[in-house]
Amino acid sequence: MKHLRFLRGAAAVSLGAVVSKGIGAVYRIALSALLPALGMGLYQMAWPFFCLFLTLTSSGAGYALSRTVARERALGRSGRGALLAGLRLFALLGGVGGALLFVFAPAFGALQGAFLAPAYRILAPAVVLGGVLSVLRGYFQGARRMGTFALSEVFETLIKAGLGVFLVLCFRKDAHASALAALGAVVLSEGAALLYLALSLRGERKVPDLMPRQSASFLLPAVLPVMASACILPLSQALDSVLLPRLLGGGEGAVLSFGLLTGGAFALAALPASAARGLAAAAVPSLAALSARGETRAAKKRALFALGAALLVVLPCALCLFFFAGRIAHILYPALAEGERALLVSLIHATAFTSLAVAGTDTLASSLTGLGKASRAACSMLLAAALKAVLQAVLVPRMGVMGGAIALNACFWVAFSLDLFYTVRSHHRRRAQYDHDHRSGNARGGALAAGGQLPEGGALRAGARRIARVGAGAERA
Repeated sequence: MKHLRFLRGAAAVSLGAVVSKGIGAVYRIALSALLPALGMGLYQMAWPFFCLFLTLTSSGAGYALSRTVARERALGRSGRGALLAGLRLFALLGGVGGALLFVFAPAFGALQGAFLAPAYRILAPAVVLGGVLSVLRGYFQGARRMGTFALSEVFETLIKAGLGVFLVLCFRKDAHASALAALGAVVLSEGAALLYLALSLRGERKVPDLMPRQSASFLLPAVLPVMASACILPLSQALDSVLLPRLLGGGEGAVLSFGLLTGGAFALAALPASAARGLAAAAVPSLAALSARGETRAAKKRALFALGAALLVVLPCALCLFFFAGRIAHILYPALAEGERALLVSLIHATAFTSLAVAGTDTLASSLTGLGKASRAACSMLLAAALKAVLQAVLVPRMGVMGGAIALNACFWVAFSLDLFYTVRSHHRRRAQYDHDHRSGNARGGALAAGGQLPEGGALRAGARRIARVGAGAERA
């Protein structure tokens, strides 16, 4: 029954993610038809540095708030103090990040070798909105209101797609202007999602909270490890947007190849993982609540259950992606030339089964965060990103964009393997300790009944339970 309750919350988020990704896929088809290849490449190149700033200023918000609110509610408190502290902290961080992105926009564009300064300045307000939006989503996630969490994502994607198509149609004659219009829709959609969550928060039933007002600094111990873990991948992707086009020889051809790998093949590979995203989202509050009650062994077991369910969901999707790559590329990217589509199909074949690694990494990283071990996930991703950089430097000059695909695959499989190794090892170690304490507690409980010393720790609890059973039997006799 506990797993069923967990799966219901996960299903709500997964359904929202699937609907959101479905809308996004339709939107991508429309963009590929409306934007020229150069415009799509510029649109894709603007994302890495924007995502890096967004991650630096908001990445820890959702997970930290979810974990903190879940622990507060497990102890009978509302978690509103954590929400207010999170809003103050991440509004400040988002304001600083948005200002820096706006000021240094020309430098980032020059570093990437493209005219992207206007794109970054358009996206700067989205950095501010993103931090506040992540805090509110983290609060609803921790409060187990997964439906509100999921609907906010669907609503955001729907607004982005509708406004994006409308604005691109208004500027479709100019590749640069149409790409900027599509990016502007991102800011407007975040504002709409923020309004929806604010209205949902006002309608929530208030729960008495006996906790004193908390400062924003109390969140930092929970935020910093998650932020460090979450920043590694966007930082790596930002470096990819600089290094890969240069390794591919520069020019419009390199921008196009970069767009086909990151915005085409890898975006499709990450799509099946979104079907299991609810398991990762539900894992954080569930495991945090179990940890708050001292049920660490049950928490580790649930983390492995979430991983198995995620891989079971993603495997059929990965198989379909591999075997129907040509048809998928034709349907989703009809505007590509024949040679471009052939390259995309080969990249899809190369990255299809990375869906499993992406889903596994997301689920295990979220589980480790819920258990308060986000630093473990950060170390795994750091090692994987370093390996990716080395492989890119070695393979891309020899194999072209296919070398970049191999390096990307290696990054996620290594991160997944390291997270899995730690989680399984930790689970077995905890189980062995539990069995040892249980056996020791029974033995010492008998010794205590015979006049011995009172044991400590797990032995104390097991021995006390045994004594209580013996005493209850004696009273009945």
